[in-house]
Amino acid sequence: GYPCAMLQQSYRMNAALVAFPSACFYAGQLASAACAAERRLEAKPGGRYAEILAPERAALFVDLAHEGNPTRSFEEAELAGELAAELVLHHGVPASELKLISPFRAQNRALLTAC
Repeated sequence: GYPCAMLQQSYRMNAALVAFPSACFYAGQLASAACAAERRLEAKPGGRYAEILAPERAALFVDLAHEGNPTRSFEEAELAGELAAELVLHHGVPASELKLISPFRAQNRALLTAC
């Protein structure tokens, strides 16, 4: 019963992260707000996942070997939990600023048990 509204600016994602959903879901009409466009992780040197969490990368694909997990992967959930822990414990990112998101309820439950 409510009219639809098109999101045109993201205040959370930098320009590189916005590029994918903008192209795939918003017909190129979603843009990063000026205050977020160049935002990057302020990482400290080192850490177990320094290559994955490198601040010069806005987005990264991690090829994690697993098979037969159409809606839930404990391997992915474990890695996501370890990355979140490193962000908080090594890099000093407040836990309240992290969100782990999955399109599958089963994966969300796996994330809860891994974290």
